[in-house]
Formats: sequence, C-alpha cells, structure tokens
Amino acid sequence: MHAKDLKCNNTVIGKIIEFIERSKEYVGTIDKRHDKIEQDDFDLLNKYPVVSTAINYIKGSYPIDRNAKLLLRAIRLLTLYYRQNKAIEDRIEYAKYKAQENACRDLFKTLRNTWKNIEPHREKDKYSLKINDVQRISNGERDIIVFIANLYKAKGLMTKDNNILIIDEVFDYLDDANMMAAQFYITDLIEQLKSAGKNIFPIILSHLNPDYYNQHYSFKDLKVYYLCPLPQPHASDNMIKLLRKRKELAKAGGNSDDISKYMLHYHNDYSQDMSGKIGACPAEWGRIDNFKKYCNKQMDNYLANKEYDPLAVCVALREIIEGRIYSSLSDPAHKDEFIKKHGTPNKLNYADEQGINVPEIYYLLGNIYNDPMHVDNKSNKLITQTLYSRLENATVRNMIKMVKDHGI
Repeated sequence: MHAKDLKCNNTVIGKIIEFIERSKEYVGTIDKRHDKIEQDDFDLLNKYPVVSTAINYIKGSYPIDRNAKLLLRAIRLLTLYYRQNKAIEDRIEYAKYKAQENACRDLFKTLRNTWKNIEPHREKDKYSLKINDVQRISNGERDIIVFIANLYKAKGLMTKDNNILIIDEVFDYLDDANMMAAQFYITDLIEQLKSAGKNIFPIILSHLNPDYYNQHYSFKDLKVYYLCPLPQPHASDNMIKLLRKRKELAKAGGNSDDISKYMLHYHNDYSQDMSGKIGACPAEWGRIDNFKKYCNKQMDNYLANKEYDPLAVCVALREIIEGRIYSSLSDPAHKDEFIKKHGTPNKLNYADEQGINVPEIYYLLGNIYNDPMHVDNKSNKLITQTLYSRLENATVRNMIKMVKDHGI
C-alpha cells in the first residue's frame, strides 16, 4: 500500500465526519452498534475507493474482523493521515522496510546450511547480503541468492487479489540444480499468496527452446507461448502424414522400416515402390525419386528465403550428409553396413570407426535433422515451431548452406 492511497478529497472527508458524528448517537451493546454501522453506513462509505482501499489493506492484518470493525479501523487510519500525513507516510515506508527485512532474514535462516551462512545485514541506510567467502559459492548459487532476494522484494508489492510476476531470462543461465531451486521458491511464493487469498500468475520470459522447458520444468499447467511466432509454424500436412504413417505401422507391428530406410534416410537404391506403404500421402511419392525431389526443392526454397516445408528440409539435409559419407566409404561391405545402421548418428559413428573424416558440422546439425523426425499428434505443433526457431537462425541457415553448396 502506498501512503498516497490514503489521501481523501473534501467530499470523502465530509462523509467521514458525518459518519463519526452520526455514530456517536448509536446506542446499545458494541455488537448492536456494529450491526447498525454495517446496516446503515458500511456500503455508504465503502463505495469511495480510498475507503475501500484502506479497508482491504487493514483486512490483511485483521482477516477475521467483521465489516464494522474494519470500517472503524479504516476511518481511524484515514483521519490520522489527514491530520499527520508526513508522519504516516514515514511509518508506512518503515513498516514496509521492516516487513521485507524480516521476511528476507527468515528466508535466509532456512538457507544457512546450504549457502555458507550467507545472511542479510544492514550498514547505515543500506541493506545487503553478506558473503564472507565469495569463492565458496558458484555463479549459479549467486544468481539464485539474488533471484530469491528480488522475489521476496516483489512479494511485498503484491497487494492486490490478482498479481502478475514477470521473470525475465533468469532461468536461461541456470544449471539443472539451481533451476530446480528457483522453481521451488516460485511455487513457495505462489502457495504463500494463495494462503493469503491472493492469486499470482508467473510469466517467464526466455530465449530458451520450449522443448527445454518441457523437459526440465516441473510447474503444473505450464503453458508455452511465442511472443513473436514465426510465420509458418506448421510443416506440410503431407509430411506430417508420412511420419504418422511410419509410427502407425510400427505400432501395428507392420514394416515401418521401409519409410525410414528409403524415404527419410539416404539409400543407394530408390527403385523400391512405396505406393502401398505411405497411406494418404501424395500418390507420386510412391516413387522415392519424386519424394526426394520435393525435399530438395524445399531445401532450395529455404536457402532462398522463400516459404518452405521444414520437415522436408530436414530430410534433404540428412540425404546430403548421409550420401556424402556413403560415397566416402570405399569398401562395399562397409557401405552395406552403413546403410543397415539405424539413425544418422550411428551411421556417422560407424563411418568414423572406418577412418572416414566426418566433419564436425554434421554432428552439430543433428538436432535439425533428427529431433523433428519423431513428430506425433501431441507434439507436432511444438516440434515444428521449435524447428522453425532453429532453421530461422542466421547461423544455422549458413551452416546448412555450407553443407549443401561447399560439400563440407
């Protein structure tokens, strides 16, 4: 609460004075006089924002008081501020300071065993954390300490029923353990505010890949939103159908390997007829050469900054990388074994074992051509949007261009 919230205009002061004079005439027991106030006066005064603000503020300290007592306390506070506004302002600011100091001290008492007796201390008019031996804590621990201190500072400002907490990039630089600690303190703050009858909506701003949040965050009902979504957040329906058909065949015990072997990876023989295995995909994709041409066209569109199918770009990139490594193998037996290997990383590792110089960039691009190939009904929107985030990165685009154009 800010002191200025207690400032009454002449109209409100007049109504308060009328109430004070009127209430002097009320008779009977205290309860009966309180009943009279709630019946005749409470709504009349509570309609003024300054009065309702004072009542709500006092209710935080006296949650079980009836409305009449809350109103009387509010009137006392408002009239006192009217007579001694500077003194009240100083008292409110000092009370806020003490509340934050005590909350911070209580918090760091619970952390004493964890963080080497780090605790808040005051020097003149400044309040800070005392770290005796800064070398004994990690950068991540320091980040968490600062984060917690700011979290509890923010708590003192959350006076409304509904509050928004915006956390900007704090999580981007934490390791797993400190990220878990940060989540704990956020959830603890949520519970504290809930127990006080308040809601809080944490919003975490981040440059991290949303996949990282799904893997490492444990918040209930975590929702991921793109503040600036990319213009084509979905792969083509036909590519999605192909990947789902492969998964459907695998679940049914059918042979889904042919889709992977001939269509999603490099193969030295594309004479196989896939017409009966690709479901509702375009009929021309029954000829593997046609499918590969489609993927290569999407790769050209991508490198030319035109609209493209991201999953098809992944297939084309994989085709280039695996095809080049296959051609580098001279022994026919090694080539056959390379084709039989499942997964591009296994193929690259096998070639490396045979003495082939596999460029590091082939491994670095692995999360481009591998992760999205396992899209399903539940996650295709997230994976394709994530894939766009990666593909639209200028460095990644240049890496792919180097692989395609320069034969790296």
